[in-house]
Amino acid sequence: VQLGSYNDTGLTEIRINSKYRFYQTDTWALAAVASINFDRIKNNPFSGNDSGPTWNLEGVFDYLIEPGLLWAVNIGYRFRDEGQAIAGSDVIPLSDQIIYSSALSYFYERWNTHFIFEAFGGSYSKNTPIPTDRSHSNLELLLGAKHQLSPKLAAHAGVSTE
Repeated sequence: VQLGSYNDTGLTEIRINSKYRFYQTDTWALAAVASINFDRIKNNPFSGNDSGPTWNLEGVFDYLIEPGLLWAVNIGYRFRDEGQAIAGSDVIPLSDQIIYSSALSYFYERWNTHFIFEAFGGSYSKNTPIPTDRSHSNLELLLGAKHQLSPKLAAHAGVSTE
């Protein structure tokens, strides 16, 4: 089965997100995250032709293990505006998903930067036929960094599997 290949390198998506912490103690907190993703890949069989943006809503629990070391768990829902399947790709564009993750974050104060290790994944929220060997759920690993540019603005970078 031919899934496709990439002919160019470059930016795959643009993501805008915001997090609101609505409860906090000295060691743990609860928050909500909302984000929107804009796919930048042309003829992406996983989003389809003329797909719209993807919206994510998540609940977050984080726990301060020790100063500078934080553990977090997220669970949420991904609303996909999938496009029409691309002819000849044998792939049905991804539909809505339940999303989840767990991460450790270490804050290196001298650089005002968090170093992050995260496992994250998603599972279809409804039964979706898959005419390929692709799984209904995925789990990936991420290594990243978050640098605070100001108290309310951060820059993120990372590498992940798959």
